[in-house]
Amino acid sequence: MKAQALLLTILSTAALAGDWPTYRGDAARSGYTAETIPNQLRLRWKFDAGQPPKPAWPTSERIDFDLAFQPIIVGDLVLFGSSADDQVYALDANTGAIRWRFFSEGPIRFAPAAWKDRVFVASDDGWLYALALGDGAVLWKHRAGPGPARVIGNERMISHWPARGGPVVWNDVVYFAGGIWPSDGVFLHALDAATGHPLWSNGETGRMLMKQPHGGAEALSGVAPQGYLLATDDALIVPTGRAVPAVFERADGKLRYYHLQKNGQRGGSGAVLTDSFFLNSGVLFDVATGEQASQLGTGSTVAVPGGLIRAEGR
Repeated sequence: MKAQALLLTILSTAALAGDWPTYRGDAARSGYTAETIPNQLRLRWKFDAGQPPKPAWPTSERIDFDLAFQPIIVGDLVLFGSSADDQVYALDANTGAIRWRFFSEGPIRFAPAAWKDRVFVASDDGWLYALALGDGAVLWKHRAGPGPARVIGNERMISHWPARGGPVVWNDVVYFAGGIWPSDGVFLHALDAATGHPLWSNGETGRMLMKQPHGGAEALSGVAPQGYLLATDDALIVPTGRAVPAVFERADGKLRYYHLQKNGQRGGSGAVLTDSFFLNSGVLFDVATGEQASQLGTGSTVAVPGGLIRAEGR
């Protein structure tokens, strides 16, 4: 498969009844669906995006959220965002034809997150956009950082506070985060999904005096969002890329914990929720406390009802 091609394998029978409205299917990033998939598949169409992805951290082994264009499925639409040409593409799921496109002013590194009649899109231009599913029109938008300042990032002009906390929707509220340099401020937001009205924002977890992983040192540091957010009834899990995730109270955005020093060099941009634990970098952590519960190991993992399935090696 060419690097620049987005290939979609579609069932030879009728389309699946269930949508796949966000990255890995749900707010837990479980990667699971109850739909039955037949073992005989055929290629119905393919769409060539023209350019390969342009990851933010191409040499990192732990920050991998934008190594590929991640699609979602809503009704008869397939949608994905591009880090190469800054667009959201909405394709007809039956033919692969472009229904509509939306241009942001920076790379789009995360899959859209769908809710009712719209999708939410985070961009390196520093905005979260609410786009109409029907035609891609902007319904509302919200800036991640405190202002319009821009910097050079990955050979592009991007916001000083790029939206690198991929959006998640829970109970009609959309959450996202912006800012990757703690010393310059990082911001976590909860917005009414219908109107974009801010419910709360936390801009206090950037410049915090924290114990560091190396040698017990203390330094001004903080939570630097790098990955797709996850949500539970009472918690928001914010991956931080090369360190373990931080956990916030979903109701008001207060920081519950960020065990940076305790977990040394552990961490990665991907996480999966299962029951009262989240999996990150091969370790199960208790959501309530952040304590390590089990050394599970790395490999592709899916959270199924009542447990986890992990692929190891071949």
